[in-house]
Amino acid sequence: MKETIHFHSFMELHPHPAVQELLRASVDGSPAVARVGRWMAAHPVLAVTLSAEEVANACGGSLAAVNRFAKHAGYEGFADLRLHLGRQLQQALEPVNKLRAAHEPAASAVGAQAFEHTQRNLQAAAQACDPGLLDQLAQRICRARRVLFMGFGSSHHVAAFGADALQPYLPQVVEVTSAGGSEQAVRRMTGLTEQDVLIAISLPRYSREAVELTAHARQRGALTIAITDEATSPLTGQADYVLLAPAAHPLLPSSVLAAMAMVEALATQVIRATPQAVRSLVELSESVLPYLTPDSSPASPAASKPQPQAPHPAAKDSA
Repeated sequence: MKETIHFHSFMELHPHPAVQELLRASVDGSPAVARVGRWMAAHPVLAVTLSAEEVANACGGSLAAVNRFAKHAGYEGFADLRLHLGRQLQQALEPVNKLRAAHEPAASAVGAQAFEHTQRNLQAAAQACDPGLLDQLAQRICRARRVLFMGFGSSHHVAAFGADALQPYLPQVVEVTSAGGSEQAVRRMTGLTEQDVLIAISLPRYSREAVELTAHARQRGALTIAITDEATSPLTGQADYVLLAPAAHPLLPSSVLAAMAMVEALATQVIRATPQAVRSLVELSESVLPYLTPDSSPASPAASKPQPQAPHPAAKDSA
């Protein structure tokens, strides 16, 4: 009974299919087999990187128990299980594989390669961007009652940038993932209608919450715009419009720079289409003026005139 309670509570907290499969296989096994299954479910990424002997040592079991668990789960052996698990966890494993490759002597210039990847990402994003679509989306955003930006993980910074860029120009701009996690994001999305626009950003490793909340917004009639790296991204299926921003990187799970550029391009088009943009910018400029450093411009004519010199005290005494 205790085993079953542990299984169901962990299933609710960790819904990844690969973890669920490991937990299901551990429920009705012997205590030694269940120990292996529970450990692998708690450390699935690590388990893929270890040998059967290393898994046995890590979980406090035996090599025989590791192999028995693999067969109990329906595989020919641990190597077969590890191969299958690696395929299921490909998205999570990719950064680990990149880092391992970066430690090879031939990969010493990985820092310079990051610039090359960024250049290619930006060029591809620019080529894929349709100016007509960008203008169409900008016009719709200008008419929106609320504009919401959403991004989890590294995509959060892109969403924050977009919200910050448009807040001075639109009536209500909300960054739904600013603080408080998914629960607060849902609360900020309360009352969505067809008058609202959600701009969702998701890059590898893709956030399940981003996909589900985008679907939630679309079901309530809001226009959904996805900014993601590939047409195969899980976010594209939940969006009315998709803007592609490649995110390849030699080491990190993804690069946010092309997505940042895409958000900047969209924000630029929105600001240009906003009738009161100039007035809003004047007010903003006056508000931030006290906090800016003085311009390094040439001195004014008055400041450049020679100032009269006061008589030297010694000259006065001698008179």
